[in-house]
Amino acid sequence: QDEIPQWQRLLANFPVAGKRLIEAISQAEQSSELSKTLQQQINWVVARQDRAWYLASLAKEQLQAAGASDAVLSALDGDLEQTSSQLSDRDRSLLLVAKNLAASPIVLTDAEVAAAVQAAGPKAVVQTINYTAYR
Repeated sequence: QDEIPQWQRLLANFPVAGKRLIEAISQAEQSSELSKTLQQQINWVVARQDRAWYLASLAKEQLQAAGASDAVLSALDGDLEQTSSQLSDRDRSLLLVAKNLAASPIVLTDAEVAAAVQAAGPKAVVQTINYTAYR
C-alpha cells in the first residue's frame, strides 16, 4: 500500500481547493514531454532556487535513487548555461527556464524561452512552465 505524501495530507485539510490542487499537480506530473528524470531535476533546481529545503531533500533522494551522481547534482546547482557534459541541450534549456522562473518571473528572459522552444519545442516549454509553477 502506498503511503500518502505529506504535501497531499496537508492539502487534504482543504476539501475543495485541496482536492483540485492535488489533481492538478498529479496531472502535471504525468506530462508527456517531461521525463521522470527531468521532473526530478526540475524539482531539485526549483527547490534549491526557492530555498525549499524539505523539497530539496526529497528531490535529492529521488535523484540519487535514480542513479544521479554528486557531479550531476553539482552541475544542476551550477551555471546551467555552462553545463555541457551532464545534460542535453534540450534538458539544459528547460532547466534554465524552470530555474529562472522559480527565481522570479522577471528573471526569465524572452531569449531563454525562445532558446528552449527551439531546443525542446513549444509543448515541452509550456509543460515545464506549468510543472514549475506547481513546484
